[in-house]
Amino acid sequence: MRNTLTICEQPGVKVLASSQPLSPQYVTWLVKQLAILALARQASVDPATFKLFAGSLSVFDPNDCFNAIDRLCHTKRATGETAFPDLPTLEEAVTEERNKRWKAERLKDEKERQDRAALQPHEYTAIEEVWKSLNAKREADGKPPLVASKPKPRGGYFGKRPTSTNSSATSARAGTTG
Repeated sequence: MRNTLTICEQPGVKVLASSQPLSPQYVTWLVKQLAILALARQASVDPATFKLFAGSLSVFDPNDCFNAIDRLCHTKRATGETAFPDLPTLEEAVTEERNKRWKAERLKDEKERQDRAALQPHEYTAIEEVWKSLNAKREADGKPPLVASKPKPRGGYFGKRPTSTNSSATSARAGTTG
């Protein structure tokens, strides 16, 4: 397990869209996380760079930024690589973390859907497949297969007019007396 450096607790800010105003607490938190990155990689960076990078990274989810910065803090620098990563490298690292999170969420959602489908297959299967499986089970038990029937008309405006069994009402309509 890696040790994680942090100066302050992560704010309770959820996903920020680029159209939302920047939260000053979130930008301050990002500046502190970037300062930790500079310390971990033994880089000297001026505060204006921290603010510029924090403003650019503030459109990303705080957890993605935290995970990307933490990963960069614990990654050995390649030969010739600058001590403090440039902005595109930071944005790429955060984007990778976001994509990993999205993939994990998609896999979790798909697993939940598969579990629901296993428990309630009739909600996720075509009706013909449900009928086939029911009839296969019935045949295995020695029962006759089920046959789908067409719905019967109920009468009323769109169905057949109900016939009356009262003979006096029928003859009265016909104009005869009985």
